[in-house]
Amino acid sequence: MKKLNKFTTSPLTPSYLNEKQAQLDKFITGASWENPAEENISSAEIIDFPWVTLDDTEKTKGINLRMTKADLAKLQYISQNTPYSMQAFCYEKIKSAIEEKLKKI
Repeated sequence: MKKLNKFTTSPLTPSYLNEKQAQLDKFITGASWENPAEENISSAEIIDFPWVTLDDTEKTKGINLRMTKADLAKLQYISQNTPYSMQAFCYEKIKSAIEEKLKKI
């Protein structure tokens, strides 16, 4: 009988192929498994938020922010003395406030 070295593979016999096909079928069946916790959620409980389908990478014009001249001067001072632009500073603060508010709703 010929001894197999580590570089020789076993022959592809029908029983070997059937065993591999059974393993593959078992794997595929497991891949289609659904989470039982999701089955308990009714369609009424799933909320379709309006921002889910929107492009989150494209920047667009938002709102004009009204503020006092004193607050504008403070914002300009922050912009001049930090790496933030006025817009970047406001956006960062507003975005974090939006996320916090959404957690509470």
